[in-house]
Amino acid sequence: DDNNLKIGKYLPLHGIKIYPTEKLTKYEKVFIILLAWNFSVDIIKKLKKLNIQIIVLVPHPKLEVLNL
Repeated sequence: DDNNLKIGKYLPLHGIKIYPTEKLTKYEKVFIILLAWNFSVDIIKKLKKLNIQIIVLVPHPKLEVLNL
């Protein structure tokens, strides 16, 4: 996430820690399931700027698999 108010906090009920987007750059290949499909265009634009291999699965409203 890019929101400084969320980074370092946890998702309710699941306890998954929220990290900044830049943390992805330490990996060679990343798989992402993007559940916020209504923001997918903006999120994908930001992910493309990271210059790493990213595979994005957008399950809703129509299943899409994107190789960035």
